[in-house]
Amino acid sequence: MRAKLSRLVYERLIARNREYRVYEADSGQWRVSSPSPIQMFDADNPPPGVILDLYKSHFGRFRSLPMLNRLYRHGAVLLALVEFGELHGVGWLQRGRQLNREFWWLDSGAVCLGPFWTHPDHRGKGVYGRLIDAAMTECARRGWERTYIFAQASNVPSIRGIEKAGFSSMGTHRIGSYFMGLIRRHQSLG
Repeated sequence: MRAKLSRLVYERLIARNREYRVYEADSGQWRVSSPSPIQMFDADNPPPGVILDLYKSHFGRFRSLPMLNRLYRHGAVLLALVEFGELHGVGWLQRGRQLNREFWWLDSGAVCLGPFWTHPDHRGKGVYGRLIDAAMTECARRGWERTYIFAQASNVPSIRGIEKAGFSSMGTHRIGSYFMGLIRRHQSLG
């Protein structure tokens, strides 16, 4: 337990390195999809208690707080696929300051899709693709044209889903932040 806590403190405060595959969407390629059971929530239309309870039960109370803060205070949009009282998947649309802390080298007016999550019992059943389609439809509805999506470089299933959806690769990028984010480094790996 102590070693895990030490690693977490080191990653968050001293040095944190991540590798992402980053993709860009061509706003003209997306069609408006047919109605979907995927629900959208934002600060003007907050998620009801049932959705919040399902979300927190999967991610934990404390891991949920940063993303829900982005929903209520920073204009993020939560997508939730709930069927038969079970959370099958979630996704996020993010813009602004929170996004720019991690991806400062991208267009500051852009929207980023993600993170996405699919319940392990429903992986391989098209949930991720449906969430991406609903996210892009929502971006088009709101008039958001510059759209990016990312996945950790080691997350092969997510990368396959993004490429299947038709996003254009911007390559793999290594992002480092040091000394509580005061020093940041970006390296394009190709």
